[in-house]
Amino acid sequence: MHLTENDTATPSGPVPPYPIPGRDGFEVVIAPGATEAVRQVREEALALGWTEAQLSATTGRTRWPSPEYGLVTYLPTGARVTQVTRAFIQFTDAKGEVVQSLYNTQVQQPWVG
Repeated sequence: MHLTENDTATPSGPVPPYPIPGRDGFEVVIAPGATEAVRQVREEALALGWTEAQLSATTGRTRWPSPEYGLVTYLPTGARVTQVTRAFIQFTDAKGEVVQSLYNTQVQQPWVG
């Protein structure tokens, strides 16, 4: 599943994944504003080699967190993406106090030999 214009989210932000009735897998509910935050960096990220799934996948066969889930599932309410590179996307919480990164598992990371 990927984001659409009609996606809804819970007011408290990402919640633990829940089983999808009738299917193998889990789905994560996204935080308010996460869809728009991803849309703002989508073109830049795709140009750098990120995939649509890495940005917006909300379902996976394993529990969240996992590389199966997209950036949108990791963004808390009010998050702001601050840097997009081929290797990672960095974002902050609404207050700008907590900095986190989502790493691109499809490219070689500098710390991996």
